[in-house]
Amino acid sequence: MSAVEGRADDVHTWSGIPANVVRTMRDLDVDHVVLDEPSPLLVRSGKLVAAASKRAGHKLNWEVEPRLVRHLTRQIQAQARQANADLLLLLGWHTLGVEPGDVPAVIWTDATYAQRVERAPHWQHLSGRTRGQVEPVEGESLRQMAAVVMSSTVAYEDAAARYRVDPSRLHRIGFGANLTATQAGPRSRIGDPPRLLTVGVKWERKGVDRSVLIADELHRRGIPVHLDVVGVRPPDDSWRRDHVTYHGFLHQDREADRNRLQRLYADADLFLLPTRNEPFGIVFAEAAAYALPSLGSAVDGVPDVVQHDRSGILLPVDATAQQYADEIAALLAAPDRYADLSLGALTHYRSSLTWDSAVRRVLDVCEIAVKQD
Repeated sequence: MSAVEGRADDVHTWSGIPANVVRTMRDLDVDHVVLDEPSPLLVRSGKLVAAASKRAGHKLNWEVEPRLVRHLTRQIQAQARQANADLLLLLGWHTLGVEPGDVPAVIWTDATYAQRVERAPHWQHLSGRTRGQVEPVEGESLRQMAAVVMSSTVAYEDAAARYRVDPSRLHRIGFGANLTATQAGPRSRIGDPPRLLTVGVKWERKGVDRSVLIADELHRRGIPVHLDVVGVRPPDDSWRRDHVTYHGFLHQDREADRNRLQRLYADADLFLLPTRNEPFGIVFAEAAAYALPSLGSAVDGVPDVVQHDRSGILLPVDATAQQYADEIAALLAAPDRYADLSLGALTHYRSSLTWDSAVRRVLDVCEIAVKQD
């Protein structure tokens, strides 16, 4: 297994997704080897070039530089051959090539580069060079993979339509929740005051600003909600309120922080994330693990994690604070519907949003890929 940037067993790599895959494979007694990061100095140099060019207004993304892609591919493949691997599982967004004689590769990711260029705010202001390289480099890579696994329906459909990836080698398998509840049960009562929870590390991209405005609107209507925000602090004091608590970034690999985050999920009544861009949305899966109904944007991969009117409520990505407040007020006034959504969230988590079920499905894909090679 390789995450390309960082090690797959490092919880700080790619939001901890690869580390959970490694942990689950260990639990399932799967024979696996975690490869080292190829050329750490080269990767860091690429990041410095990207940062400098971004400040100049024309960002060069090292991930789609053909010579660098070939170099990283050969280094990773050399490690895979040395480990006598039957298959290379790539975890993350990095596109790699495949050359004759290489160990067959399967990639599990949450979006295509092209989607990121079109949708993600932090992938804007790219240089013409990078924009021109994205589709040729990525398209060739994905078509060479033994299998391509996308975490969301929109990413699956994009890979199929944009790159004509062979349908027999293209799959849709979501991720699991990084934080789980050991004894969660369906909720039937809403607290007094109702507690909303938002978890996101990017203030605007994740819609944390919107969450605060939604809480403000509910207070204007006489509904005394309290909002807990995890992951980010406000850009200035104008966003501070008595009815909003900012907890900052909590490290799940630190016991005290993890316990605090688990308590916030357990104490919340609703999970709220009016995100502007969300390739998958693992935090929605975590909310479902705690039987929390979610309210969020029907954007990118979120509809795969939150089932509208079954495990939560999805609104258009440009929905206003007033529209969210309408939905929350109606839900708080309908305890039976709240209980149904809570049960739906927990059911969806147990059936589709655990790492055990996700990794088992990916292992099935990998087994077929090895046999077909």
